[in-house]
Amino acid sequence: MKCNKIKDIILTDFADGELEPELKKKIEGHIASCEECRRVYEALKGEVLEPIRSSGRKAPPESLWMNVKEEIEAEEKEPAFSNLLDWFKEVTLIRRPALVAAAAAVIIATGLFLRLSMTAPSASDVYLSEQVYFLDYLDEGNGFSYPDLGIPIEDIFQ
Repeated sequence: MKCNKIKDIILTDFADGELEPELKKKIEGHIASCEECRRVYEALKGEVLEPIRSSGRKAPPESLWMNVKEEIEAEEKEPAFSNLLDWFKEVTLIRRPALVAAAAAVIIATGLFLRLSMTAPSASDVYLSEQVYFLDYLDEGNGFSYPDLGIPIEDIFQ
């Protein structure tokens, strides 16, 4: 392994003690033989690992837990929403602006789709309808049954 890769491993998994035993032995062997990687490890150990290990564990003051407990109880006692308008503001406008934007986009897209689908047929649609009607008229003699053309559509438009 190259020194850059070894240094990355030293600064991450090796320092955390999260290496597999086989890889740990390889890294330790490299540190023993490489002066530069040994300096990186010693610096890490002296400046980061030892101060953290020797700092000990300090318990939080009892008042902190009491404050947290009081806040939790206060939230449980408050009504979630006093009315529908408060709920709407909380859910949509304050916490979920992306939801509002998505809903607006869906409404706009639906309006555009409905507008486009309700417009008059184009000239090509009218022409094709007339041609299908005419071919049906020739085939059946009545001009009313589109599904009963009796010929493949490829034969019509060649």
